[in-house]
Amino acid sequence: MYHLACLAGQIPCTKDAFERFWHDTLQWTPADQRELDAWIAGLGKVERAAGTPRAAPYVGNYRSFFPDVDARLHVIHAAVESRSLSEFQHRAERWLSLDEAARLQHAIAYFQGRLKPWWRTTGHNAVKVRVQQAEKKLRSDKMVALARDVAAFVEAESPAREIYVHIIPGPEPKSDAASGTFVSNHCFVEVTDAATPDGIASVSVHELTHYLYETAQARRHLELMQHFVRAEVPHASAFYALLNEALATAVQGLISEPRRGPEEAGSDDEYRHPFIPRLGRSTVPILKEALEKRSTLYQGFAEGYLREASRELRGDVTNPKFFLTSAAILPTNTGASAYEVFLTEFQPVSFIKSDQWRLFPYLNLVFLLAYDELGAFSTAFPDLASHTNRRGFAYMGSRDGQARVCILAGAAAGAIADVVRALARLQSVSSSGLVLSID
Repeated sequence: MYHLACLAGQIPCTKDAFERFWHDTLQWTPADQRELDAWIAGLGKVERAAGTPRAAPYVGNYRSFFPDVDARLHVIHAAVESRSLSEFQHRAERWLSLDEAARLQHAIAYFQGRLKPWWRTTGHNAVKVRVQQAEKKLRSDKMVALARDVAAFVEAESPAREIYVHIIPGPEPKSDAASGTFVSNHCFVEVTDAATPDGIASVSVHELTHYLYETAQARRHLELMQHFVRAEVPHASAFYALLNEALATAVQGLISEPRRGPEEAGSDDEYRHPFIPRLGRSTVPILKEALEKRSTLYQGFAEGYLREASRELRGDVTNPKFFLTSAAILPTNTGASAYEVFLTEFQPVSFIKSDQWRLFPYLNLVFLLAYDELGAFSTAFPDLASHTNRRGFAYMGSRDGQARVCILAGAAAGAIADVVRALARLQSVSSSGLVLSID
């Protein structure tokens, strides 16, 4: 199930590694492609029928905020939990007809059959010892108590009583890249040869924290957004977008603190993001205090988080990779290739790509477009035309004084992509006007 959802791009994973594994080690076949296409088409239909998000100040920093993602993950969760076709059909009946569920179940069974020989000869041996070691750590009284405290802190609403951790043997054991994710009460942790029982347990608790955060009532999530809207802190939307990850990383820091000391707690060199490890580290002491006081995320925590996070990042808050971590990324047809470059260079954690941006008045907007498409912006930003004498440029403006508008424009598709790359190299940018131009 994990391999199928990963190959389909439906869950966070080391997708490139899994694709290489299937194409090179397992020798990808036309039948593999047919079953993958059927799975993608089936889930795509579910997503398209899901509707639009509710209006809010920002795009939510949790998955169920997005109806299409929520529906997709409910179907995947139903598949993970089901032991027969009839059970899957019953669990997924809200989203799938009986025939649609049967077709998806066929794809699951097909991929399970393709993977089974490798699992028996290689995969199981790669993880069996570490499964036992990690399970012992996860069942310890300390871990159970921490999970209980975190659930109370985020006001988790009726979380599942049983949490499952799936240890996934990485397809490239010598690699230093691995991923973790969750689907409801199921946590998935990829492991390579470098993985340790402590590390597996730590990542598992990280994903568990995300799950618990996810289950809080929608009204609580909206209240939390409002805390950030009211805060007099530059780029509060980015701090909000990164809060979920900062909390999960800080929980890991609480686990590692006795071993590594408070100065290192929350730092995780293997978390490959420019800001999340730093925010996790700055969040550890205030999270520890909140858990000790039995207070919750909605009782003034945002203020302390913003204070310590701002102190940690200092001038880096003007780095476009930081403040554009939450944005609507809006390419025209000409800017489509630049969109993929933007995702790679900026690693946004909370973003949309549709006209739904109008639902979120405090959301930054990033437009990727060609010079002959700038006309729509001529009234709001009349000086744009004066910058088209170069191959491409980046321009910052205001969105009604509540967010930023970032216009990345070029003479052609390649120029737009190059502007994205040039912006990603800047450590700080001004809040308005021309930011850069390229030849």
